[in-house]
Amino acid sequence: MQELLTDIKKELAVDYSDTPAVEMEDCMHFHNGYELVLGVRAQNECFLHDTGYPFTDRTLIFIPAQLVHIIKYKKGEPYARYVVNFSRSYVQEALTALGCPHLLEELCAQRCLCVQLSHQQYFAVHGLFQALHRSSLHTAARPETRCRLCLLLMETARLLREYAGHSPQGVSAPDRLVRNVVRWLDENYAQPVTLDALAARFFVSKYYLCHIFQQVTGTGVVDYLQCRRILEAQKFLMQGGCSNQQIAAQCGFRNMQHFYRVFRRVAGSPPGRYRMPEE
Repeated sequence: MQELLTDIKKELAVDYSDTPAVEMEDCMHFHNGYELVLGVRAQNECFLHDTGYPFTDRTLIFIPAQLVHIIKYKKGEPYARYVVNFSRSYVQEALTALGCPHLLEELCAQRCLCVQLSHQQYFAVHGLFQALHRSSLHTAARPETRCRLCLLLMETARLLREYAGHSPQGVSAPDRLVRNVVRWLDENYAQPVTLDALAARFFVSKYYLCHIFQQVTGTGVVDYLQCRRILEAQKFLMQGGCSNQQIAAQCGFRNMQHFYRVFRRVAGSPPGRYRMPEE
């Protein structure tokens, strides 16, 4: 598993990519900023925290900061998409000036973070992504670029609110199992966890649990647990006040070598990079 974190110092990154999915690698990851994704040509699936969604043509996704997620690529299929990564500090002042200072909180609180757009909705949203991409090529600091991102976020919030009014389809038994396992791991990541004990807790065999979790999420149970633990470790590091040994123990690691090894593998850098400088 590789970690694809947006640099914590980067304010805005807008990218359009048209890359065959055969060249893309599935990996469970999270960002320290927010992310917007628009599928232009895609036949994939995505897993956001504890829920799976189709990710196809005309799919719009909002991903809150530090939400564990994965995109499962269908190898050999065309894959074109826009991706916008941004920090709260980049957009908050502009959102406040536009009269919606709590828009990011509203977006993060949405029950559904993924919406399948109609053709008419898609053309409007695609135009917003395209304009933001062009504007960002000059400089992200331009007021026009911030304004375009705000307009895109406001439209995304409107579409998610509208979509939330639709009744979702029933959740399948495998999806329900995985959702419950993810939520339990989120609440108990600091405790010792074994696959045998986890399977017994949910009254399934270890082999069935591992198979269904991999099938639904695109990653393994242990990989998800390690990603969650490192995410929590980053939060402690940025808050300050605790040693690496204390943070490792609070996040479920009983061995410092293991903590450093997993942290580097998931975050792509050592823990020290996430510590805020002391005043």
